Amino acid sequence: MLIEGFVLILVCVTGIITTMREKETLENELHKRGLALTVELSKFMTRPLLSHDIPTLRRFVNHSMEQDCVSYVLVLDTYGKVLMHSDLSEVGKTYTDTLTMAAVNSVVPGFTDVRSPQTGELRCDMFTPVQVSGVRLGTVRLGYSHMAVAKEIAAAQQHILLLGLLTAIGGGIVAYFLANFISSPIKQITDATAQVANGHLDTQIMIKRNDEIGTLASTFNKMTEDLRRTTVSKDYFDNIIINRLIIEYSLRGIPCGCIIKI
Repeated sequence: MLIEGFVLILVCVTGIITTMREKETLENELHKRGLALTVELSKFMTRPLLSHDIPTLRRFVNHSMEQDCVSYVLVLDTYGKVLMHSDLSEVGKTYTDTLTMAAVNSVVPGFTDVRSPQTGELRCDMFTPVQVSGVRLGTVRLGYSHMAVAKEIAAAQQHILLLGLLTAIGGGIVAYFLANFISSPIKQITDATAQVANGHLDTQIMIKRNDEIGTLASTFNKMTEDLRRTTVSKDYFDNIIINRLIIEYSLRGIPCGCIIKI
């Protein structure tokens, strides 16, 4: 049970650490992928923003929405007004929220993890400024869903759970045979000791091993053999003494029953 418990604890700790590291790696990869997409999109947005080509902006936004895990795409001017949005009903509105202001005022690409107030879904809001010769034309914002990360983590947890289950079963089998390997000879020695205590001095332990238990079994067998020899020698001398007493008492005419009393 101790070995099995140790195996389970080890599997749980390893699974937690592995899951945390994989989650961190996937999130970093998601951020890099999303930022790369917004940077690339901002380059394509330069010409349409200069020429106020709204249909071209729309095509680029629709094309970006076809990418995996993209929740929304919008193009803002320098004041936060929506020039193009994946949801056309948002076009023309001016955003003044903290996230938009941070994106509009940022001079370098960045991201912020936010949770959707409608669905509660965790998203990464990517933003990149659109600039030409140091002149800012607008800002591209792109929402990247964490759903892909959640799916990957769920799949990894299933694999870790399956591996942990197999490891626990394997560890239990190994622990059983190991415990049996250790306890079985000890039980034999215990039973043999009880037999010797009951007077069975011919008891021998049939354990042939080159370890401490094997040495203990050999010592036990030698002990019982020495004890048996000592007991036989004592009985032999007792018989000699009794026979001599019988002969001596017979010569003196003393009844042999006195020897029994003695």
